[in-house]
Amino acid sequence: MSFRKDFKDILLKVIAGLIVAIIVALGSYLYNNPNTQFSWVVTSPLNLLNKIYFSFSVPMRLNMFFWIMTFFLYYLLEKYDEKYEIGKKRTIKELNFKSGSFSLYSFFVTIGLINIDTFGFPHNELTLIISDSVGVLLTILGFIIVGLGRVEIDGLWGPHLYDYSDPNLKKLVKTGIYAKMRHPIYFGQAMLAFSTFICSNSFLLLFFPLVVMIINSFRAFYEEKHLSNEFNEEYKEYQHNVKKWWWY
Repeated sequence: MSFRKDFKDILLKVIAGLIVAIIVALGSYLYNNPNTQFSWVVTSPLNLLNKIYFSFSVPMRLNMFFWIMTFFLYYLLEKYDEKYEIGKKRTIKELNFKSGSFSLYSFFVTIGLINIDTFGFPHNELTLIISDSVGVLLTILGFIIVGLGRVEIDGLWGPHLYDYSDPNLKKLVKTGIYAKMRHPIYFGQAMLAFSTFICSNSFLLLFFPLVVMIINSFRAFYEEKHLSNEFNEEYKEYQHNVKKWWWY
């Protein structure tokens, strides 16, 4: 399976979750507001999106921008990775959580963003400044960590466990940020998800980092099991020298 197919599959799942969430939210709104002119939504969808988007705080908009940039980064790296022709040199050994989980992320996050004013943090001006500052900092750090991990792993990226026919591709990546932690991409994704919760100032978004951390922990577990079987003593030594999530 090529990177393009992997990325396209994930992107389509994200878009599907987004569309379903918008339909559910719109149906709920129209049900609770029967006098709403539905034609306005149909003929001017950009007005609706514009109204929703600018109801978010600046830190929240910045967080959304970095999520978009994360996908864009993966797209740009796909162009670079084409020279490896990885799709011709590997086969899927085991599906590592079907990409349908991305539909769930997209669906519930969209529902959370649409209802962001509910279940808000109790705050005053000072705590709001602190939470926004922490949220923006985590957003930037999460993006950097994901980017460094994705660049370092090069064309070997993929959401599943693979068998490689080219012996030159059967290598354990231990350089760059992988010398600091064993799963930087998963760690960065969890940090980005947590920053979304912080920037939202809404307890409704708490599920997002929790679900991301749980799923990524399972993915890391299966990958480590696979790598341990593949590289034996080399991977055991790597596990001994490099922490899993930076702090343990």
